[in-house]
Amino acid sequence: MDYKVTYSVNEVMEILGLCRRSIIRYIKAKKLDAFKVGSQWRIFGESLKALIEGGTYHGD
Repeated sequence: MDYKVTYSVNEVMEILGLCRRSIIRYIKAKKLDAFKVGSQWRIFGESLKALIEGGTYHGD
Protein backbone atom coordinates (compact mmCIF):
# COMPACT_ATOMS: atom_id res chain seq x y z
CA MET A 1 0.00 0.00 0.00
CA ASP A 2 1.04 3.54 -0.69
CA TYR A 3 0.59 5.63 2.46
CA LYS A 4 1.02 9.39 2.17
CA VAL A 5 2.11 11.65 4.99
CA THR A 6 -0.65 13.98 6.16
CA TYR A 7 -0.77 16.84 8.65
CA SER A 8 -3.55 18.31 10.74
CA VAL A 9 -4.52 21.95 10.46
CA ASN A 10 -2.86 22.56 13.86
CA GLU A 11 0.42 21.05 12.64
CA VAL A 12 0.35 23.17 9.48
CA MET A 13 -0.43 26.26 11.59
CA GLU A 14 2.77 25.66 13.56
CA ILE A 15 4.87 24.92 10.48
CA LEU A 16 3.72 27.96 8.50
CA GLY A 17 3.09 30.32 11.42
CA LEU A 18 -0.42 31.12 10.18
CA CYS A 19 -3.82 31.11 11.86
CA ARG A 20 -6.44 28.38 11.37
CA ARG A 21 -8.58 30.60 9.13
CA SER A 22 -5.65 31.16 6.75
CA ILE A 23 -4.99 27.42 6.45
CA ILE A 24 -8.67 26.77 5.67
CA ARG A 25 -8.58 29.54 3.05
CA TYR A 26 -5.54 27.91 1.44
CA ILE A 27 -7.43 24.61 1.32
CA LYS A 28 -10.58 26.15 -0.17
CA ALA A 29 -8.50 28.12 -2.71
CA LYS A 30 -6.80 24.81 -3.63
CA LYS A 31 -3.37 26.09 -2.63
CA LEU A 32 -3.16 23.08 -0.30
CA ASP A 33 -4.39 19.61 -1.25
CA ALA A 34 -6.46 18.26 1.64
CA PHE A 35 -9.35 16.01 2.58
CA LYS A 36 -11.72 15.73 5.50
CA VAL A 37 -11.88 12.94 8.06
CA GLY A 38 -15.10 13.57 9.93
CA SER A 39 -14.96 17.28 10.73
CA GLN A 40 -11.16 17.56 10.60
CA TRP A 41 -9.01 18.51 7.62
CA ARG A 42 -5.89 16.51 6.74
CA ILE A 43 -3.30 18.18 4.47
CA PHE A 44 -1.02 16.11 2.24
CA GLY A 45 2.68 16.49 3.06
CA GLU A 46 3.60 16.79 -0.62
CA SER A 47 1.18 19.69 -0.99
CA LEU A 48 2.59 21.45 2.07
CA LYS A 49 6.15 21.00 0.81
CA ALA A 50 5.22 22.42 -2.60
CA LEU A 51 3.55 25.43 -0.99
CA ILE A 52 6.62 26.11 1.16
CA GLU A 53 8.84 25.86 -1.92
CA GLY A 54 6.84 28.59 -3.59
CA GLY A 55 3.86 27.24 -5.44
CA THR A 56 0.73 25.21 -5.22
CA TYR A 57 0.23 21.50 -5.54
CA HIS A 58 -2.71 19.43 -6.71
CA GLY A 59 -1.64 15.82 -6.28
CA ASP A 60 -3.24 12.64 -7.52
